[in-house]
Amino acid sequence: FREEGFDRFRFQHSMSFLFEIGDHTLRDSGNGFGWFVLGMSSAMGNSVFL
Repeated sequence: FREEGFDRFRFQHSMSFLFEIGDHTLRDSGNGFGWFVLGMSSAMGNSVFL
């Protein structure tokens, strides 16, 4: 149980980290890469938590 909770926490942390990277990339350059990272992170998060 503790292992599973830790993995889930680590996964959520990495997802938020990817979201931050995508957000900063989008704000700085405004190119498609930021949108791609945001879309990937949100899609992966939704597939896991739904």
